[in-house]
Amino acid sequence: MSSTQSFSSSILNRMSSQTKYWILIIVVVGLAVLWGLQAKNYGYNTNLTPTPTPTRRTGQATKTPVGQTISYTDAVKLYVNSRIQFDAYCQGVPSSLSLKSGSKVMLDNRSGDARTIKVDGRSYYLAGYGFQIITLSSNTLPYTVKIDCGSAINVAQVLLQARIGQ
Repeated sequence: MSSTQSFSSSILNRMSSQTKYWILIIVVVGLAVLWGLQAKNYGYNTNLTPTPTPTRRTGQATKTPVGQTISYTDAVKLYVNSRIQFDAYCQGVPSSLSLKSGSKVMLDNRSGDARTIKVDGRSYYLAGYGFQIITLSSNTLPYTVKIDCGSAINVAQVLLQARIGQ
């Protein structure tokens, strides 16, 4: 046996099992932190959740027709009273709105991270700092549309009401 091997063997023999246990925990935590930092640097999504299959309920959400484009600035002006922003923590602001059935709503992602927004179970992908215009309607009124952001459930609600006099 070499002198280096005997030196490291004697150190290990002198340590208590509790000390060895704590060293192992520190090494494992250190490796987990390094793995997490490396995953973040390379853009890996370490927070994967399955994308649910959209289901249609009484409150239906439909996208703006393909081909219609609007700048972010114009959309903010146009949907000033019917815009829901999602912050870095996936919280909806405002958390509740009251609109007429058939109203258009701007889903506005104010985070640099892409988000999956679910409106009554129907999924919408929003790129980082992206937005999407959808139309909310229901045959049964009043109706409360529930909105989820990623794994955050019920971060916003829209109360749909009847259009009186039309």
